[in-house]
Amino acid sequence: MLQTEYPFTLPMGYVDAEGTLHAIEQYRGTVLYMVPTMMKRIWRLHDDVRHRFDLSSLRVVWHLAEPCPEWLK
Repeated sequence: MLQTEYPFTLPMGYVDAEGTLHAIEQYRGTVLYMVPTMMKRIWRLHDDVRHRFDLSSLRVVWHLAEPCPEWLK
């Protein structure tokens, strides 16, 4: 789930890792709720892909539903 600076929440459902980064950039998301599995998928993207998106709007990333490995926090 992605929240934006406007009073609007974008329920994302199942999307791929790159699609998540694209949504953050497109909608200027400020708060992101993720499960660690999705965080791992984003981490596994090639550096060129991960760094292509402007994620500067993010203020908080919450991980839910399962323990998150220390190396991923």
